[in-house]
Amino acid sequence: MQIISNILLTIGAIFMVIGTLGMWYRKHYMEKLHFLTISDTVGMLLFLLGVIFQFHDIWKTIFMLLLYAILGPMTSHILARAFYLRRD
Repeated sequence: MQIISNILLTIGAIFMVIGTLGMWYRKHYMEKLHFLTISDTVGMLLFLLGVIFQFHDIWKTIFMLLLYAILGPMTSHILARAFYLRRD
């Protein structure tokens, strides 16, 4: 289980780093937000799955996993909508 946990933690961290680096190379705000949201959400979900295998406190981690899976995309949608409406 330790090997699976380390693999998931590493892949999740790589996704988050790629998302952050990709944000610097995009020019438009909506492209940055889209790129960062997808990579950050996938990275965090993989990272939390790795934490589930690492530590055996499953219920708190599953709660954080569900909370992030709902609030992460919702927050980016709110930011994108505010940018779109403010653009006029």
